[in-house]
Amino acid sequence: MKRKWFLVSIAITLIAATSIFYWWRSRPTAVERFYEPTPDQALIKRDAQAAYATLEMTSVESFSDLDASHSYFGRVPIQDPQPATTQIPATLNDTQLVEAKRKLRSVLAQFVHYRLVTTDDPQRDVDRYIAWRHNRGDVTRPIDDPSLYMQDTYPHYVGSPLPDGISSDQAFRDIYLGARATEKPAGHITAISTNPTESLFAMCWKHTHIGSDQPVVNHPRGQEYWRGGQAGGSTTWFQYVHADPLAYTRVQVQLLAIAGIVVESQRGDRYPIVLWLVWNPERADWDINGMHFVNADLANLPALIY
Repeated sequence: MKRKWFLVSIAITLIAATSIFYWWRSRPTAVERFYEPTPDQALIKRDAQAAYATLEMTSVESFSDLDASHSYFGRVPIQDPQPATTQIPATLNDTQLVEAKRKLRSVLAQFVHYRLVTTDDPQRDVDRYIAWRHNRGDVTRPIDDPSLYMQDTYPHYVGSPLPDGISSDQAFRDIYLGARATEKPAGHITAISTNPTESLFAMCWKHTHIGSDQPVVNHPRGQEYWRGGQAGGSTTWFQYVHADPLAYTRVQVQLLAIAGIVVESQRGDRYPIVLWLVWNPERADWDINGMHFVNADLANLPALIY
């Protein structure tokens, strides 16, 4: 009898050990746990993904012709900013607002053309992108800009420590090329929604100390389609050459905009890319401040270096 119970206990122990082993092997990683959506977020993502799946897509190579890119975004409706009030007045007159809309279309058309369209020559691609940003009046952010986490980011993508005395342009170039060399299929963009009305432009007046800092989206697809329950992204590695570091601390009204497109990756993932922009009255053009990926598989989606 004792031998029987001994064998039973051994069997139970082996089963428990095997279960623990497979649980350990299949448990979520730290990254997966970090990005695991709440039930509400998962529901928003599920509904949005069902809508993205219905869209017709066109190859991103269609935007390698800059005129074609401008033509596409010229057909995207633009949501006007909310009516001005005494508390949050408009800072542009009607004529200036028309020009701001034209340039909003133009900046997204050029961003898609110069950053999302890629070739078999990554060195050429990064040089073209840097040249475009410089031509806009942008410069790479300083090496010690805390938003770039350069001491960690450079080794992560390049595989070696940040060299002493390296220029910001060269550091960006190295990181871009490192990211391209190890790019996951979920992050390599191959297509964009065919219908321009499936894209988004929305603007709002924003007082730096009052109210929301983003437009209320009135797009037919709805706000959660573009905002999602979850979003991930990063700050651009560039800034306007005369950027005011205290701009967001001053008491002022700014014109903000978001510009969104639904893309498809090499792996087949579909998700919106949403640029965040602010009107710069000095340059009379839009500053690109950041970008989000929405309702996407964030655990497997690398940050787009831009």
